[in-house]
Amino acid sequence: MRKHISTAIACIMLLSLVGTCWLHGAEPLAVDDYRIVVNASVQESQIDRSAIRRVLLGKKKNWEDGRAIQLIFYRTHPLQRKMIHDLTAKSTQSFSIYWKKMIFSGKGTAPRKVRGEAEMLNLIMNTKGAVGFISKTTQLKPDIKELRVQE
Repeated sequence: MRKHISTAIACIMLLSLVGTCWLHGAEPLAVDDYRIVVNASVQESQIDRSAIRRVLLGKKKNWEDGRAIQLIFYRTHPLQRKMIHDLTAKSTQSFSIYWKKMIFSGKGTAPRKVRGEAEMLNLIMNTKGAVGFISKTTQLKPDIKELRVQE
């Protein structure tokens, strides 16, 4: 009897985990959740979806003026999964694997990683050509501007 109860509990836990993962992955992206931000030295004020995808995938390495793009991500952030999925159509795991391949093949330089929004803002503010993202509700600092993504 105990064996059956243990098996039933294990099944319920597994189904709960699978259901949670499915629901978590199926969340709709709210457009107002995050915004792409850049150092004020970046001349662009808007970018199309395919171009920001190339930036995030390390395929577009320079801004229009020739300045190198300095990509910045969080070590972990609640919105990072949404932003990656929305703009690259990749899961966080496949995005991470993609970047490891880019780095080890010599085709890309690892994006810099920060621990929180304050660090993100400070790094973008002090790095020419930097691009990252913040919560939509976070106040911009001097020398940082929003890069609007056009459909």
